[in-house]
Amino acid sequence: MERRSNEPASGMQCPECGLAIKVTSQPLEKCPVCGAKLPMLTDAKKGVPERKGPISLEQALFKSPRVKESWVPREMFGAFILAYFVTYAANYLIIASGMVSNPDGTLKFDAAGFFLLNVVGMLAGITPLVYVLANKTSVRKLSITSLGAPGWRAAILIGIGFGIVLFLAQFLGTAINRASGISALLENPANDAYNAFIRASTGNRLVMLLPIAAAQVLGEFLYRGVILNGLLQWLRKRVPPVAPATMKVGAWGLSILLGTLFDLSIFFNPASIVPSLFIHAIIGLLYIVNGNLQSCMIAQATCMVLEIALL
Repeated sequence: MERRSNEPASGMQCPECGLAIKVTSQPLEKCPVCGAKLPMLTDAKKGVPERKGPISLEQALFKSPRVKESWVPREMFGAFILAYFVTYAANYLIIASGMVSNPDGTLKFDAAGFFLLNVVGMLAGITPLVYVLANKTSVRKLSITSLGAPGWRAAILIGIGFGIVLFLAQFLGTAINRASGISALLENPANDAYNAFIRASTGNRLVMLLPIAAAQVLGEFLYRGVILNGLLQWLRKRVPPVAPATMKVGAWGLSILLGTLFDLSIFFNPASIVPSLFIHAIIGLLYIVNGNLQSCMIAQATCMVLEIALL
């Protein structure tokens, strides 16, 4: 086939067969005739005016996605495992350094060490965010919406309401722990690490709660933005349209299980099982209700503010 030498003014030319291809809002990746891979278009070739000046945070986060914003199972579990290993490794290094620094080889933390250990919990949420941004993806992949989006005021109010419910559920979780004897497990010598953290926080509860609050809020990137969001997208394609409730309940239940296992395996605290179940169940339900990650973050923040206020 004879190659064409003139590239169309408002399009591009296939490098193999010379086919003139008109540029649309969704450029082709391959030539429809010969299947050759097409080069990426610059804004100038697309007919888009060149952007001048610095890019705003809004544009960088919401308006410049280069890959699809949905999760596929392999990518979802990959992000989950990455967050787990990053958090676990940092947690292990801090615990090991605390034990090595003591002559008797036991773990003894002061308030500063306890604060640092809880900062590690933030990595669980920061890792998926860094993963998304590093892949040039819009943060909408994590269900984050712009503050200018419709209904954001209602999302704030709903988040505050669920935060109050979550705060009340903490008392119920504590009561169940005591009634079931789970709290007694903390007296087991096998839990010396957790006992050391509790002793370090005595008299410094504010120091303990601030990093925990930040970790809970940032953790929504992982628990709801990746896990529950990804499960909903995956099951939506496999469950018949007549059973949307089944799909949502299934994704909700799996996210509760994965979130609780993540918490338990990272922080080695048997007494956190029931509270963790309550947190993931309530916040997961909130996400299913409105699909807005900011609401989940606001709920977590509201709960922690109430706890700090009652110090």
